[in-house]
Amino acid sequence: DRQASALVRSDGADVAVDLMGLTRRGRPGLMARRELAPVQAAYMGWAASPAAPYIDYTVADRLVAPPEQFGPLFRERLVHMPHSYYVNDYASSA
Repeated sequence: DRQASALVRSDGADVAVDLMGLTRRGRPGLMARRELAPVQAAYMGWAASPAAPYIDYTVADRLVAPPEQFGPLFRERLVHMPHSYYVNDYASSA
């Protein structure tokens, strides 16, 4: 994790986004170091709050995490995508 963290830091990232969350192949240790970027977010790999002190934001939508219902339960701030947090380009898949 130290080498990976140093590599990301050397790129000067402003935001680090964890795409795996607390899944089998996730690497929460990278985010836990708080060295990747000034802002750290969770997206896609875990459709719930990681409840981790090293995550600043979780990207969701209003169906998965209605702000009035789940907002108070999330440790981090919720960022809601306008339609769905699953990004797809249906026009190009036709």
